[in-house]
Amino acid sequence: MLVQLGSHPPPSDVVDLLMECHGRIRRFCGLALRLSGDAPMSSEEVQQAAHYTGLYFSEALALHASDENMVLLPRLKGVSDDIDAALTLMSQDHLEQVPMVEGLVFLCRRLEQEPGLRADLRGDLFPVATDLGDHFERHLSLEEDTIFPAARVFLSTEQLVEMMGEVRARRR
Repeated sequence: MLVQLGSHPPPSDVVDLLMECHGRIRRFCGLALRLSGDAPMSSEEVQQAAHYTGLYFSEALALHASDENMVLLPRLKGVSDDIDAALTLMSQDHLEQVPMVEGLVFLCRRLEQEPGLRADLRGDLFPVATDLGDHFERHLSLEEDTIFPAARVFLSTEQLVEMMGEVRARRR
């Protein structure tokens, strides 16, 4: 079971909410790498790690990408050429993630069903987890260094809070 210790203030706007998602993306990329490594893990640990990693990447990640494409992109499009270029790259990245994510989810589902295959699947899992982790570090940095600060500069506090409400409503 994944346990989070300590309390965190609730997100105040959509940027905070998306940053929380980025933290989860990084944690699950790390968990995928751990699964692909040779550090000892019990069958139960492998099964749980594979279950939660597969679940996150098959469901929550798609919602996160949709949030960015449907809520953030339309409001920032046209504010500057640099931001438009970053938004285009963000959207392209979302499409490029799909086959990597599908490969990871497939391997996680196999491990969840048969945790004893971990050593056999390591050769397939390691490059997928590594490539996905590298992809996300570049992608998340683009958003955190360029797109999210632009949202704070070009959008009002009211817009950012309203956008958070839209994201939450889509998830209900």
